[in-house]
Amino acid sequence: MIWKTGNIESAEISAVIHRGLAVTLPNGRPGRLAIVDADGLVIDASDSVAVEAFAVTISCYENFLIGKGHLRIGTCPPVQIVRSTTMQSSTPTANNGDKPRP
Repeated sequence: MIWKTGNIESAEISAVIHRGLAVTLPNGRPGRLAIVDADGLVIDASDSVAVEAFAVTISCYENFLIGKGHLRIGTCPPVQIVRSTTMQSSTPTANNGDKPRP
């Protein structure tokens, strides 16, 4: 499959290998990538979001090139995200919520 770009009318996302990802708005001003939860709450809109997204993309592509395309690349286990955004439980749980993770 060849991925088609240019699907977003509200911004242009581009990348240069030595600079990472960049967002340009239709008026020419720079935009920003963000992590937004299902309710529309902005979790993180720092420059590190674009840096991390680029690093994950490059790592995934590198694994594909060396024959490990079946592996997923992540920034951290999902349990760390849950632990950092909620303080309700001191015991992290698996994604299905029924077994604690080590």
